[in-house]
Amino acid sequence: MNIVFHQHNEIDKQKWDEVIASSHNSLPYAYSWYLDCVCPNWNALVGDDYQYVFPLTANTKFGIKYLYQPYFAQQLGLFSKHNISPDQVISFLKAIPDFYKLIEINLNFANTVSDSGFQVSKRKNFELQLDKPYTEIKKFYSDNQKRNIAKAEKSGLFVTDKITIRQVIDFFKHDKGVGLDTMKEICKRCYRWQTIVLRSNVYQNRKSYHLYFLRQQYRRKIQRCNVVSDRFSNRNF
Repeated sequence: MNIVFHQHNEIDKQKWDEVIASSHNSLPYAYSWYLDCVCPNWNALVGDDYQYVFPLTANTKFGIKYLYQPYFAQQLGLFSKHNISPDQVISFLKAIPDFYKLIEINLNFANTVSDSGFQVSKRKNFELQLDKPYTEIKKFYSDNQKRNIAKAEKSGLFVTDKITIRQVIDFFKHDKGVGLDTMKEICKRCYRWQTIVLRSNVYQNRKSYHLYFLRQQYRRKIQRCNVVSDRFSNRNF
């Protein structure tokens, strides 16, 4: 496979989004407009003329370039409409340029990393199928979850999509983002570009409330790989 590194201004975003839309492991986090919001200067690895794509979410600190997992982007990694093999994932990881001296990224549920010297940890993630009536879905809730819902209803809490981007940002900043300088800048971009909540409805009928995407797909437990590379201590990367 021919894997090419692209700087941000070299990425064909139309082709990129077409790949993400047609990928069997498509996720909202990987669309170009989403990446532009959470990591404006992201770069990429492109395989076989946009048959495979791998976003590189980068930053620089103290003159050192590194890859990290942006806020609001749970999992990224390799995307394609073709089947993705462990060897292909490894090929893309090895193709990451050496000037990124530290790498800590979350691969997506369709990316498997074989035993090849990489530091890998598996994590569990759960998605809830939403194509059935709520009364059917609720039957499978645990007793503890049912009690929590009852408490919430008694307290007057409710779910709504009648909320502005400004309100979502203020809610998050008050609850989770206090004191995070990086979060302050992300929130500014969310509000300025009006993308996180409003534009999500355009793609594959996904609706999003409070920055969480509700996916109408089959419920499944997926494993997410967390790949960590420390090029200062492990030159195998």
